Amino acid sequence: MPRSQRLLTLGLVLTTFGVALEALSILPVAPMVAADLPGGMELYGLLFAAFFFGSAVAIVVAGPIVDRRGPAPVLVVGLGAFMAGLVVGGLAPSMELLVVGRFIQGAGAGMVNAVSFATVALAYAPADRSRVLALFSLAWLLPSVIGPLLGGIVAEALGWRWVFLGLAVLMPLCALLVVPQVLAMPRGVAGSLPVGGRVRSILPPAGQVRVAALVTLLASMAILGAVSFAPLALTDIRGLSSVEAGVTIAILSISWSAGTFLQGRFPRVPTATVARVGVGCLVAGLPVVALSAVPDVPLPLTWLGWLATGVGAGLMSQGTSLHLMAHAAAGSEGRATAAGQLASVSGNGIGTWLGGVLLGTALAAGLALEGALTVVFAGCTGAAVLGLLATFWMSRSTVVERHARVSADGG
Repeated sequence: MPRSQRLLTLGLVLTTFGVALEALSILPVAPMVAADLPGGMELYGLLFAAFFFGSAVAIVVAGPIVDRRGPAPVLVVGLGAFMAGLVVGGLAPSMELLVVGRFIQGAGAGMVNAVSFATVALAYAPADRSRVLALFSLAWLLPSVIGPLLGGIVAEALGWRWVFLGLAVLMPLCALLVVPQVLAMPRGVAGSLPVGGRVRSILPPAGQVRVAALVTLLASMAILGAVSFAPLALTDIRGLSSVEAGVTIAILSISWSAGTFLQGRFPRVPTATVARVGVGCLVAGLPVVALSAVPDVPLPLTWLGWLATGVGAGLMSQGTSLHLMAHAAAGSEGRATAAGQLASVSGNGIGTWLGGVLLGTALAAGLALEGALTVVFAGCTGAAVLGLLATFWMSRSTVVERHARVSADGG
């Protein structure tokens, strides 16, 4: 691999690492933010939802621009938006402005992610692509383990604002490494879709792809809805520090990776079965996670719920992603996988937004925080149950069958 590609790889991996670290470090410090800023509790859900909604918008907008103008303009705008959002978030005097900053961060992160995968296809030989994608996975895996803990440590030592401002210092280094290399890449093919065609292109294709996207949407609502509001239970009800809450949340991240690895050990298991078992673990684990809001329940008992939820999330994401690929029509694999990504990001946003609505409504009705969080967790479990029911519409297929079909088609 030439030096220019090594620099490009380093820049892309560091950029992905920064985006992942920001997305995960905020989890244990969110209650501290809500307590410090005016209107914090009322807009708590939007603190997370704004990021995911910004990412969803960016995913829809960035793809056609990359195709027409190449990845460089989108990358420059994405990095600039991400850094601007970090500064806005770190300096925000109110929760409303912080939510705006989070939306800008999410839009920047969505553009960066879109460019990263497009760049792999444009700039690397087929033999090198799998190694680069493996580095991307590592760039997400490491923050999933250290992000919640690191966020708690930074918030306790320097204040929650440095969770944003500290990353704003890192991102210019990433830009210096990656932008010059991407600017030297060829532009995409000119052309565009009409508005109606562009809207249709982001919708999941009919059939099994649409079913898998629905499962992803519902399960993502359940997972992020619970994970985003659990820190309130850990810090405001149980009295844990942000660092201690980060350690508990890290259990979810580690078990999520374990679930992803577990699926890879059994490639002959039908993808629908993998997804069904994964969502079933969510249905079983989320009520136990909800016990985090009950002070009399020993905290180690709730870790079993975090473990089941993490493993279930890993199995679900792998099962639905492989199902999308297995049932995508020839030539539409990109549209199918993009629809799955959009369903995941949208589910994250909807789940955290609805969780905030449920929390605010319950508090306004006079419930204590413990009761209000119980309502939120019940809603998340309900979304998981709907996702489990949807898995029974998924037909049986395996990764091995997918490879056989591709070979038969000459692919």
